[in-house]
Amino acid sequence: MTKKKIFNPSWSAELNELLTAAVVNQAFQQLLLQETHRALREGYNGRAVVLTPAERMRVLRIEAETLADFVAQLSELWSESPPKQNTHGRGGTQSEQTTLFLAMLQDIHGRD
Repeated sequence: MTKKKIFNPSWSAELNELLTAAVVNQAFQQLLLQETHRALREGYNGRAVVLTPAERMRVLRIEAETLADFVAQLSELWSESPPKQNTHGRGGTQSEQTTLFLAMLQDIHGRD
């Protein structure tokens, strides 16, 4: 399976890569959902996860049973107090970005 890049312009490349890894690797996804601290510490495929303190705080606040719920909660946390940096120059509301992410999840996993 080819790794697809999931991109949310208000999130850092590291955070997007973390979510992409969770999409393409079920074992990492379960680790992220069940043992978030460990997932962040161990990283994915030998690559460390280096989040900003604000990103790390948000990720660790999430309690989700599915990746879709994880992304929805992350999006909600970002909309409460969006980060000041957005160097990607792309638009779209949080709702549109979350909808796009969930559509990509469904496409990758073949679910409705």
